[in-house]
Amino acid sequence: MRVNTTPTRAAMAIVLCVCVCGGAAWSQDSQATPAPQYTPGHLTEEQEALLKTLVVLSSADPNDGPAPLTVQFSTESLDEAVHPKYVWNFGDGSKEMRGQNVTHTYKKPGEYKAIVRVTDDDGNAGTDDVAVTVRRPEKKE
Repeated sequence: MRVNTTPTRAAMAIVLCVCVCGGAAWSQDSQATPAPQYTPGHLTEEQEALLKTLVVLSSADPNDGPAPLTVQFSTESLDEAVHPKYVWNFGDGSKEMRGQNVTHTYKKPGEYKAIVRVTDDDGNAGTDDVAVTVRRPEKKE
């Protein structure tokens, strides 16, 4: 199981505040450098987009095995998403599936990247991906 260690939106907001609210940043040689200029009440498009990013954690069980491999995918948002919607793309050309927890069967051997996109009613969005390895079927004796 792979877990994404991206910081929460609250932690990113703290970093953003430090960067744009006039605090001083310290370099490796401990000399203060001025923070970027900030006009109160005005964020750049990049800063606004950062605040609208949902932090998403997803997993696959199992994430490795012989074909056909049936995998249970699950995901959650670490932020308070309003009516979250989940869309999975399994990376094998199959139809996308909606749902927080879904099951998909990989029929052919290969390396796949399943991607989940989470959106909510407030316009927030986030993605995560999980690697899945499907090996050749085991030979029956």
